[in-house]
Amino acid sequence: MIASETGFYFLILLTLCGGMILNVYLSNQPVNEAVFKKSKMILYIGFSLCFIWPLFNLVVYFIAPEYKVMVGIWGTWLFLQIVWNFFAFASGTLLSVFHYRFKTEHKWDNKFLLGLKVVGLAVLLFISNVLCSLLDEGNYYSFSSPDNTHTIVVHERIFFKTGTLTVYERMNPLIICAQGAEEIYEIFPVMQNDYSINWNQDSVTFCFDNGRNEEKSILVLFD
Repeated sequence: MIASETGFYFLILLTLCGGMILNVYLSNQPVNEAVFKKSKMILYIGFSLCFIWPLFNLVVYFIAPEYKVMVGIWGTWLFLQIVWNFFAFASGTLLSVFHYRFKTEHKWDNKFLLGLKVVGLAVLLFISNVLCSLLDEGNYYSFSSPDNTHTIVVHERIFFKTGTLTVYERMNPLIICAQGAEEIYEIFPVMQNDYSINWNQDSVTFCFDNGRNEEKSILVLFD
């Protein structure tokens, strides 16, 4: 998981409760329609972020499949998708409340519809974030050359008893590029400190035990 399961689900629960409270509070507060109109575009942008981000990553994948979005060693595109989902939930809740205040009569059926919208957004938030957390498995580690001119990111992931160790070269603060991968068996070499890195001027070799007492290595050549 991206973070501890307890913290992740607590964050979801906190967001859902916050959305419900925001719904009730704003439904009973005087709101300036002019302010709402000025804020509407910002809210729509906030809501659309959860759709724009996967499209951006899809474009990156089709243009260069070996490239991957990674900010530091925590900011996978799936983690960032979770962040945008929270923004979308808050923006969608505000848009629903404002639509109820200014575009509909304050009858019980419209109130009920407003509640359904917020609950629907909450369900989508929960499903999307749980799915992202399940897909974003494994551990990432970053290593820089002695002169700090090159950086590699190592990802190790195991599904049941077998998995892969992938070495990426960092191209810029947002993008990493896959340079090689090897299978691993019931072991996390980096986590268990069973690896070595040999830096050269124009290359680096990442060596590790694959879990079957076999020494494997991945060579990364720098342009």
